[in-house]
Parts: sequence; C-alpha cells; structure tokens
Amino acid sequence: MRRITLLLFIVWLMPILSITAQEEAEYTLRYDGLPRSYVLHLPPQYDGETLLPVVFVLHGGGGNAEHADLMSDFAAKGDEEGFITVYPNGTGRFNRQNTLLTWNAGFCCSQARDKNVDDVGFFAELIDTLLATYAIDPNRVYVTGMSNGAMMTQRLGGQLSDRIAAIASVAGAAGGQQTPESDLIMVASPSDPLNVLLINALDDEAVPYAGGQTSLGTVGEEFVVISAEESLAFWQGANACPPDAGVTNVLVTGIATEEIFACDSGAEVALVTATEGGHSWPGSALDRRRGDDPTQALNATDIIWDFFASHLQVTD
Repeated sequence: MRRITLLLFIVWLMPILSITAQEEAEYTLRYDGLPRSYVLHLPPQYDGETLLPVVFVLHGGGGNAEHADLMSDFAAKGDEEGFITVYPNGTGRFNRQNTLLTWNAGFCCSQARDKNVDDVGFFAELIDTLLATYAIDPNRVYVTGMSNGAMMTQRLGGQLSDRIAAIASVAGAAGGQQTPESDLIMVASPSDPLNVLLINALDDEAVPYAGGQTSLGTVGEEFVVISAEESLAFWQGANACPPDAGVTNVLVTGIATEEIFACDSGAEVALVTATEGGHSWPGSALDRRRGDDPTQALNATDIIWDFFASHLQVTD
C-alpha cells in the first residue's frame, strides 16, 4: 500500500516537475469553442519560484508560432536575459494545422476578421492561465508582433492594458479600413497607462509609413492603414503625452531614428523610423515571403527588449 501511495504521489507531482524542467513545448487552450495553440519557451533561469517577465510574440498574417520564432529569435534572447517567451498561433481557414494563420485586429485580417474571432478574449484567458501556472511577474507582461501580428499587438494593448505593461509593434498600425470605402476602425484607448514602441520603415509598401491602401499577399486582401505618425499620435493622446515632451535620438546614422515621449500618465511612447528594410523584422535572418530583406543595421529584438526591460506595469 505504501508503494502504491508513493507512485500515486509521483504521478500527481509530475506536472509540477515538468514545468520547471521543460524548456519548450506546444500547448492547447480551448477558448470560445476553438482549440487555440501556443508554444512556450522557458529560459534556463526559470526555477519555478523566481518571478520572471514574459514576452508574447505574434506572427504576421499567413505565419505561425514557428515562423515568429525564426523571424525574431526572441526565445534565444529570453535565454540570455532570463524571460519566458510565448508564441501564440492565430486561426486559419483550412483544416491543416498552423497553416496561413491570421489575427482579428479589427480592420485586418482575412478569415480571423471576417469570422470575428475573439482573439482579445483568447489572449486574456491565455495570460490569466499562464500567470496561474508559471512563475511570471504580473507587472512585466509584454506583447510584440509583426505586420498583422503588430496590428493585433496594438489592439491587445488598447483592450488589455490592465494586464500588459508594454507593447511593441513592428510594421503595424493603430487603425485602418477594411476597404477604402468602409469606416475607419481604431484600436480602443487603454483604460490604464501603456508603454508603447512602434517600429516602421519608410520603404514599407505592404503597410505604408505614410498610410493608405495596401496589399498583403500572405492574407490575399487589400485594406487601408493609417500612417505611422497617426499611430504615434493616437498613443500619445491615449497616454496624455505633452507634444513638447519628445526627444529624438539617432540609433544608426542615416538608417534609424527614435522619437520618444514621456507622458503625464507615467508611460512612455516611442516611434523608431527606419529608412530601409521594407516590410520585415529589422535584424532578422528570415526574410518575408514577399521578398523584403530585413536591414541588418539595427536589431528589432534587441531594441524591443531594451524598451520592455525598462518598463513595468504603470499604475494610476
């Protein structure tokens, strides 16, 4: 009987032991009648007790969690700096797993938008589930993404600012139109102060820096986006940033500058403008399917983590 009891105890304990020992695995969370998957990567610093930051990395339209990892190399960055990395998967129109996935960012994209998939609700559930399961600092929850994932990142920042400390959008926008004739759809204004970093390239034709009609081949549709400056202005207004509180820094001469604003809310809002790289993740070894080569003059992953690491959840 004692041996049986010991075996039962070991079986009960195995899930707990696996959390501290596991490095990377894919999990499924059922939400709103759909099985939603995500890949979670634990750094070697994870001991199950010390609270670590967590970074959610959102793939672009037509991508998946694996693509987001290859694009950003955030898991490797997490191993260096000691934070947990999560790569969620969007939803697709086909039965093939993790194929041509998109996010419902409101004005974009594809079937996720057309079917009104509740991606915001999924993320709220995912964040709460991970906070209850892993040793995660609730004041250091961060979200970043590329393209459609960047637009979703900004939507999440607007609607889940009570759970998120900072967001970083690469080649995204804070609003747009489903068609040139439809109404403008903006992300919601956050209920809590939110630290925001935007990274956009002047030569991006898929999500034009100056705004306007665009075409993303990976999601097979045309829609309209607002400009990077308009996205910046939205987040400045949402965080009560005085227009004269900005500082411009040269990150790479002739390649990238950063405008950063200290806001009355206690948050910071910043825009990094690159002169090259098109519609891609700066510093990535993986180029986009549409053929834009990422600039190697700056590294978006390093810039984003430096921004995240310097910001905690802002409380009123």
